Amino acid sequence: MEKAEIRRIVRERISAMSAVDRARKGLEAQRLFLELTAYQNAQTLSVYLAMEDEVPTDLIVSEALRAGKRVVAPVVDTRARQMEMRRIESTPCTRVGALGILEPACGEVVSADEIDLVLLPARAIDEAGNRLGRGAGYYDRYLAKTTKAVLCALAFECQRFDDVPFQDHDVPLDMAVTERGVYLCPEECVDPQMRDARRKRRGR
Repeated sequence: MEKAEIRRIVRERISAMSAVDRARKGLEAQRLFLELTAYQNAQTLSVYLAMEDEVPTDLIVSEALRAGKRVVAPVVDTRARQMEMRRIESTPCTRVGALGILEPACGEVVSADEIDLVLLPARAIDEAGNRLGRGAGYYDRYLAKTTKAVLCALAFECQRFDDVPFQDHDVPLDMAVTERGVYLCPEECVDPQMRDARRKRRGR
């Protein structure tokens, strides 16, 4: 299935959910994420600030700040086609960024090699660790700079597919969380090209 078709199907599935159902499922996915050992062990957590059709992250942000973790979120530079991570303080200072997405308006820049866990948005995911984004590639370019971060996507169950197409520059996930559970992406179930990319990123 082509990427554009998957994005269309996901858009229709999410639009078909009521606001109440979406909120309930989003809350359950966040609660499951907060139970992860990877989250509990992380000192520096990268989150996304959710758009309306994404699983929200407000509970995760508030709980992480309460736990004393360093929380960062993306700031996009559309001219350079890059993004950096800025710290979210206990009283978030945000603005609407160039892509219409909330981003930190203040806070220190945190380098990629300091991040322990990256929580990613996704349009679609599969069991092999493939993730389909919105197509701009900002996360894939950024994730190529990480050295130790565990990569976890947060999505609705309706965004899971048997197979999600990928390209050589796509960075594979380590796990994904939906309202129905946690899905680990062990290396043995990942396409060999993606497994090599993961080992290269991990320095193995």
